[in-house]
Order: sequence, then structure tokens, then C-alpha cells
Amino acid sequence: MTNTGMIKHLKRAKCALIALILPILILLSAPPALAQTDLTITPKSMTVAGTRGSSTTRSLLFRTTNAVKDLQIISLDLNTQDGQEIFPANLIQPTLSVEEIEDNSILSLPIEFQLDNAPKSGEFSGELLIKFSETELSVPLTVRIKDPFPIPLGIISIGVILSIAVSSYRNRGKLRDKILVRVGQLRTQLRSDPQLAETSLADQFNSIPNPFKTRIEGHLLDVEMALQGERWNDGNQAITQAESVWLKWRKGREDWLALLNYAQTLEDKIPSTPDLDPRYLQSVRRNLQQAIREAPEQNPQDLYQQLDDCGKQINQYLQLDAKLRDLDNLLVETTISTQELQTWQRQEKNLRNKLNNLEPTDKKAAQELNGQIEKAITLLAKQIPPNSTKLGFLITQPELLQKAPGIDTPRIVIQEPRLAQIRLWIFSAISYAIAIVLLAGSGFIELYTYKSTFGANLWGDYGVLLAWGFGAEASRDAIAKVVANLDLPGLK
Repeated sequence: MTNTGMIKHLKRAKCALIALILPILILLSAPPALAQTDLTITPKSMTVAGTRGSSTTRSLLFRTTNAVKDLQIISLDLNTQDGQEIFPANLIQPTLSVEEIEDNSILSLPIEFQLDNAPKSGEFSGELLIKFSETELSVPLTVRIKDPFPIPLGIISIGVILSIAVSSYRNRGKLRDKILVRVGQLRTQLRSDPQLAETSLADQFNSIPNPFKTRIEGHLLDVEMALQGERWNDGNQAITQAESVWLKWRKGREDWLALLNYAQTLEDKIPSTPDLDPRYLQSVRRNLQQAIREAPEQNPQDLYQQLDDCGKQINQYLQLDAKLRDLDNLLVETTISTQELQTWQRQEKNLRNKLNNLEPTDKKAAQELNGQIEKAITLLAKQIPPNSTKLGFLITQPELLQKAPGIDTPRIVIQEPRLAQIRLWIFSAISYAIAIVLLAGSGFIELYTYKSTFGANLWGDYGVLLAWGFGAEASRDAIAKVVANLDLPGLK
């Protein structure tokens, strides 16, 4: 056989071999027909949700078409999505009562999940392995665990309570506390001043009270009443006025003291009679008291001028009164007839009435009265012989007042007051309890109850609860203010 014939023969054999092997390979590579399984599991997958610190039980239902032997349930570790945490297999406890199941039978397999020993909250995924005879099946398993409710409920309640406290303090307590601190500072400064202290010795010996102390105490009383009525703006205005009076006193303290002492001298110098209080003296006393009372609203120069005017008016009265007493003494010593004496007595009484009813500021009338008195004295003096020793009484002069002291504004010394911290937290229990229950309850249901893996992200989950509490109260407070600004009846 030639080489060419041999090559052709080999090619034919090769093709025949390929034709024989190819069908066999195709048959071997084809997937085998699905045989009917001996065991059917319901459900195909299992999802368990619960709270850490408790345990729960789920069941698998087995249906057999043929007898099953050597049945085993193997628990495997479940993993989180990132693989950093596991739910240990020993916390999954299936209770298998038999290892063999007859054909066409049903078996319920209870599986206990011990969530009380779970390492943390979160979602864990894995499989539950089921082996029988030489067959293995798996059931996808998902376990979702969340933290128990007391701590989340407490966190969101704390958030709401803190937010309510902040809102209440911002709306009511902040301005109130600022006012109370300022009141404490002012009282501390008042106690350091002997003239304005509550136990001032000057008040015990002087008939004229310190007008600055009186005015400040009045403003502080207004502050107290405003705070009791929760009228914060009125209280702030009252303490501002009290501080202004105190500042004015400090700026001109030496001047005010000198002027008040001079005012006390004027008060003591005003003649007082048990049975008669002349209109003239009433007017002078009234002007003096008004000047002292209005001193906190003035400056030392204004008070100086008013006191100086009062002093001049008192001196004027003392001078005219002394001359009338001289006239009265002349009537006693004169030797005129009884009829003339009665006429002069009526004239002296008329002059006395003019003095008593004279307006202190009417200088022209005072000059006219002075001229009439001096004229009467001159006429009566002529009725007494020149060599008589009875004329000595005419040299009587009243003790007149000196001018008001000079004033000079002193240098101001700034002192750092000691801060008084007063924190008074007063809440309406019923209204705030309702707010806490409603706000915390709604947030708890929304963020905790409906989230099966609450607690898996510690800061995220609990931080959201706390922030929700703050945000809910802030929203409620903002809405309440908007509604209140609408001036609707019953909503103020």
C-alpha cells in the first residue's frame, strides 16, 4: 500500500472515531434529569425578628414523599453584611425529636433563637443546613435583632424633656434669670453703701428719708410684682430704672449727701407751732419735700437751686416773724391809750395774717409786708421816750440759715460686682407631661417600633432619637408661636 493510500485510510478512521466519541461526550455533558426530592421544606427561607434580651421560636414544616433516614439539623454562624459581627450557631437551637421520617409524612421542627445572648443588635444572614441520607439541603436564614425598648424610650423622652426645658427657659426663664441676677447685683451694691443699706442709721435720726433709697426700693418692688405676674418686659424695665437711680447716686454721692443733710437742716429750721401751721410754712415744707422726692430725676445743680430757694424763703419768714414779734413787744411796752392799743393790735394781727398767708415765691408782696411792719415799728417806737430802757428788744435778730453747700461731682470708681447665679426651674406638670407623652411616643413608634434592627448602629440610631426629641419640641414651639401671633380667640 502506497503512502497516499495509507494517509487516506487514517483520515477515514479518524473521522469515524470522532463520529463515535462526539455523541458520547454530548450525552455526558448534558445535565441530568431532576429527580423528585424525598423531603420538602416549608417555608423556603426564614426571617426572624426580635428584641435582644428575649428568645423566640419558629417552626419548619417537613413533608416526605419517601422515607428519610439519618435526619440532621445543623446550625451555622450567621454574619452581618460587613462580616464584622456574628450570631453564634449555639444560639440557634433546633429541637429534632426523631431522626427518621416515614414516607408521606409531615413533621414540624421547632427552632429556638436565643436572642437574650445575642452579641449586639443588627441583621444577621446565613443558612440552616439539613442533612439526611446522602442529601444536603439549606434554608436561607435572616435574624434581625433590636435593642429593648426602655433605653430608646428613655433617650427620646430625655430629648423631648431637654428640648421643652430649653424652650421654656428661652421663652420664660432666661429673661427672668437675667433680671434676678441684676437684682442680686444691685442689692449687693446697696448693702455696701451705708446710706442706702436696709439698716441705715441715717433713716433712724432723719425725718427726711433718702429719696434714692426710696426710689430704688419702689422699682425693686415693681420688679417683684412683674416677675410674679410673668411680665418679663415690665420687670426688665423696672430693674433698668432702679439701676439708673443707683448709678446717679454713685456719680454724685458726696454732693447728694451734702444736699440731703442741708435739706434736713431746712426741715428742722421750719418753725412748728402746736396749734397753727401757717400756709406760708406749709408751702415751704411742701416745696422742700417735693424737691427731695424728685431728686433722683434731677441733677445736683437742680436740687441745689431748689434747696437754696427754700432756705431763702425760710429766712424771709424768720426775718418777718422776728419783726412782728418786735412789734408785739412794742405794743406791750407802749403807753398809748387803750383804744389806740386795740387799733394797733388789730393791725399787728392783720400783718401776722398777711405773713402766714404770704406766697413764699412772691417777693414783691414780701417786700411790701416788710415795709408795712417796719413802718408800724417806727411809729410805735416814737411813743416811747428816747431815754427809755425798753428799746433794747429791738436789736433781736433771728438765727438765719446759711447757703446751701457747694457741689462737686466725685470721681467714679468702677467695682466688679459678684455674680449671683439663680436657676429656678418651674414647669407646669400636666401640660409638659402631655407634651412628653405625645412627642416621645410618636417618635418612639416611628423610629424604634418599625425598625427591626434598632441598636445595630449605636450612635446613628440613638442619636436620631435624641435629635428627633429636640426637633419635635422645637417644631411644636415654633408652631405655637405662629398660632399665638395670629391673635385667634382662645389661643393667646
